[in-house]
Amino acid sequence: MRGLRKCIEILGCVAVLLTVLLVAIGVYYRFVLQDSLRWTNEMATDVFVWAVFLGAGLSALDNEQLRFEMIVRRIGKTRVARIIIKLIEMVALGVTLYFAVKITYLFRNNRMESIDIPAIWALIAPPTGIFFVLLATAYDALLVIRERTRTKAE
Repeated sequence: MRGLRKCIEILGCVAVLLTVLLVAIGVYYRFVLQDSLRWTNEMATDVFVWAVFLGAGLSALDNEQLRFEMIVRRIGKTRVARIIIKLIEMVALGVTLYFAVKITYLFRNNRMESIDIPAIWALIAPPTGIFFVLLATAYDALLVIRERTRTKAE
Protein backbone atom coordinates (compact mmCIF):
# COMPACT_ATOMS: atom_id res chain seq x y z
CA MET A 1 0.00 0.00 0.00
CA ARG A 2 2.90 2.39 0.61
CA GLY A 3 4.04 2.22 -3.01
CA LEU A 4 0.51 2.80 -4.29
CA ARG A 5 0.08 5.70 -1.86
CA LYS A 6 3.34 7.33 -3.02
CA CYS A 7 2.39 6.92 -6.69
CA ILE A 8 -1.05 8.49 -6.13
CA GLU A 9 0.54 11.30 -4.10
CA ILE A 10 3.01 12.13 -6.89
CA LEU A 11 0.32 11.99 -9.58
CA GLY A 12 -1.98 14.18 -7.48
CA CYS A 13 0.77 16.77 -6.94
CA VAL A 14 1.54 16.81 -10.67
CA ALA A 15 -2.18 17.25 -11.43
CA VAL A 16 -2.49 20.21 -9.04
CA LEU A 17 0.66 21.85 -10.39
CA LEU A 18 -0.47 21.31 -13.96
CA THR A 19 -3.87 22.82 -13.13
CA VAL A 20 -2.23 25.93 -11.69
CA LEU A 21 0.11 26.19 -14.70
CA LEU A 22 -2.74 25.85 -17.21
CA VAL A 23 -4.85 28.47 -15.42
CA ALA A 24 -1.85 30.84 -15.25
CA ILE A 25 -1.21 30.39 -18.98
CA GLY A 26 -4.88 31.09 -19.71
CA VAL A 27 -4.89 34.22 -17.55
CA TYR A 28 -1.65 35.47 -19.12
CA TYR A 29 -2.95 35.04 -22.65
CA ARG A 30 -6.34 36.58 -21.86
CA PHE A 31 -5.27 39.62 -19.85
CA VAL A 32 -1.70 40.34 -20.96
CA LEU A 33 -1.71 39.30 -24.61
CA GLN A 34 -5.42 40.11 -25.11
CA ASP A 35 -5.90 36.73 -26.76
CA SER A 36 -7.80 33.71 -25.55
CA LEU A 37 -6.70 30.09 -25.48
CA ARG A 38 -9.89 28.01 -25.19
CA TRP A 39 -8.07 24.78 -24.50
CA THR A 40 -6.39 25.91 -21.26
CA ASN A 41 -9.70 26.18 -19.41
CA GLU A 42 -10.92 22.78 -20.57
CA MET A 43 -7.60 21.08 -19.85
CA ALA A 44 -7.28 22.74 -16.43
CA THR A 45 -10.77 21.55 -15.50
CA ASP A 46 -10.07 17.98 -16.59
CA VAL A 47 -6.70 17.86 -14.85
CA PHE A 48 -8.33 19.26 -11.70
CA VAL A 49 -10.92 16.47 -11.83
CA TRP A 50 -8.01 14.02 -11.80
CA ALA A 51 -6.51 15.81 -8.78
CA VAL A 52 -9.83 15.57 -6.92
CA PHE A 53 -10.32 11.86 -7.55
CA LEU A 54 -6.69 11.03 -6.83
CA GLY A 55 -7.07 13.01 -3.60
CA ALA A 56 -10.14 10.95 -2.70
CA GLY A 57 -8.14 7.78 -3.22
CA LEU A 58 -5.27 9.18 -1.19
CA SER A 59 -7.51 10.17 1.71
CA ALA A 60 -9.03 6.67 1.72
CA LEU A 61 -5.56 5.10 1.71
CA ASP A 62 -4.68 7.34 4.67
CA ASN A 63 -7.91 6.25 6.39
CA GLU A 64 -9.12 9.87 6.48
CA GLN A 65 -12.15 9.68 4.19
CA LEU A 66 -15.60 10.89 5.15
CA ARG A 67 -17.66 8.53 7.24
CA PHE A 68 -21.25 8.28 8.26
CA GLU A 69 -20.56 9.16 11.88
CA MET A 70 -24.27 9.28 12.69
CA ILE A 71 -24.61 5.64 11.67
CA VAL A 72 -21.43 4.68 13.51
CA ARG A 73 -22.72 6.32 16.72
CA ARG A 74 -26.09 4.60 16.46
CA ILE A 75 -24.91 1.05 15.85
CA GLY A 76 -21.76 1.26 17.94
CA LYS A 77 -18.12 0.57 17.35
CA THR A 78 -18.10 -3.15 17.97
CA ARG A 79 -16.17 -5.35 15.58
CA VAL A 80 -19.37 -6.67 13.98
CA ALA A 81 -20.73 -3.13 13.54
CA ARG A 82 -17.48 -1.99 11.91
CA ILE A 83 -17.58 -4.97 9.53
CA ILE A 84 -21.20 -4.16 8.60
CA ILE A 85 -20.29 -0.51 7.99
CA LYS A 86 -17.33 -1.51 5.81
CA LEU A 87 -19.56 -3.85 3.80
CA ILE A 88 -22.15 -1.09 3.31
CA GLU A 89 -19.36 1.28 2.20
CA MET A 90 -18.03 -1.33 -0.23
CA VAL A 91 -21.49 -1.94 -1.74
CA ALA A 92 -22.07 1.80 -2.15
CA LEU A 93 -18.63 2.25 -3.71
CA GLY A 94 -19.18 -0.78 -5.95
CA VAL A 95 -22.45 0.65 -7.27
CA THR A 96 -20.80 4.05 -7.78
CA LEU A 97 -17.87 2.42 -9.58
CA TYR A 98 -20.23 0.44 -11.80
CA PHE A 99 -22.06 3.57 -12.95
CA ALA A 100 -18.80 5.55 -13.33
CA VAL A 101 -17.43 2.81 -15.61
CA LYS A 102 -20.74 2.63 -17.49
CA ILE A 103 -20.77 6.39 -18.11
CA THR A 104 -17.12 6.31 -19.15
CA TYR A 105 -17.88 3.51 -21.58
CA LEU A 106 -20.88 5.37 -23.04
CA PHE A 107 -18.80 8.48 -23.74
CA ARG A 108 -15.56 6.70 -24.68
CA ASN A 109 -15.58 8.02 -28.26
CA ASN A 110 -16.11 11.68 -27.35
CA ARG A 111 -13.42 14.16 -28.18
CA MET A 112 -12.51 17.31 -26.31
CA GLU A 113 -14.13 20.42 -27.76
CA SER A 114 -11.20 22.82 -27.81
CA ILE A 115 -8.51 20.30 -28.76
CA ASP A 116 -9.24 17.40 -31.00
CA ILE A 117 -7.98 14.69 -28.64
CA PRO A 118 -9.90 11.80 -27.07
CA ALA A 119 -11.72 12.77 -23.86
CA ILE A 120 -11.29 9.28 -22.41
CA TRP A 121 -8.23 10.35 -20.40
CA ALA A 122 -10.43 12.77 -18.43
CA LEU A 123 -13.39 10.40 -18.25
CA ILE A 124 -11.43 7.64 -16.50
CA ALA A 125 -10.58 9.88 -13.52
CA PRO A 126 -13.78 9.12 -11.54
CA PRO A 127 -13.61 5.31 -11.92
CA THR A 128 -9.90 5.38 -11.07
CA GLY A 129 -10.39 7.42 -7.90
CA ILE A 130 -13.41 5.36 -6.84
CA PHE A 131 -11.43 2.17 -7.41
CA PHE A 132 -8.67 3.42 -5.10
CA VAL A 133 -11.24 4.28 -2.41
CA LEU A 134 -12.85 0.85 -2.82
CA LEU A 135 -9.45 -0.83 -2.59
CA ALA A 136 -8.60 1.03 0.64
CA THR A 137 -12.04 0.26 2.10
CA ALA A 138 -11.66 -3.43 1.28
CA TYR A 139 -8.21 -3.40 2.90
CA ASP A 140 -9.68 -1.76 6.01
CA ALA A 141 -12.49 -4.34 6.10
CA LEU A 142 -9.90 -7.10 5.97
CA LEU A 143 -8.03 -5.50 8.86
CA VAL A 144 -11.24 -5.21 10.88
CA ILE A 145 -11.97 -8.88 10.23
CA ARG A 146 -8.44 -9.72 11.40
CA GLU A 147 -8.91 -7.32 14.36
CA ARG A 148 -6.14 -4.93 13.39
CA THR A 149 -6.20 -1.21 12.74
CA ARG A 150 -4.25 0.51 10.02
CA THR A 151 -1.82 3.22 10.88
CA LYS A 152 -1.32 6.21 8.62
CA ALA A 153 2.12 4.89 7.60
CA GLU A 154 0.70 1.53 6.44
